[in-house]
Amino acid sequence: MLSSTSVPGARDERKTVLDRRVDKVLELVYRNYADSLSLADASHCAGVGLNGFSRLFKRATGSTYTDFLISVRIARACELLRKKDQQVSSICYLVGFNNISNFNRHFRRLKGMTRSEYRMHMSGRFGSAQRLRLQPAQGGSG
Repeated sequence: MLSSTSVPGARDERKTVLDRRVDKVLELVYRNYADSLSLADASHCAGVGLNGFSRLFKRATGSTYTDFLISVRIARACELLRKKDQQVSSICYLVGFNNISNFNRHFRRLKGMTRSEYRMHMSGRFGSAQRLRLQPAQGGSG
């Protein structure tokens, strides 16, 4: 029996199959991040057992499944904080968190600031042009 290291291209083909499994899970997360997506759901989507899936996902993405899901949810929350004048606390539920304290903890850990600070920072960064007032030109009459 030949191993994958003795057949040219076999390792690449195996990696492609594994990547397709992970790609299916990434697509699941990106499309359904606001839903309750358990590790079991993800491993079922990939067609791999729980332990095998955890190793596969970490190897392919450099992140655990849970950390990846949280980062996708926080990224979407950032989009909503930038684009919408929606109540900040309601955004956590829209992106799939079940309670505000959990959302706040993960947001601060990933962004280094609170969600309110983030919104103020972003409005200052992108909204400054709207707040600028033209100053009359100074100088003598010409």
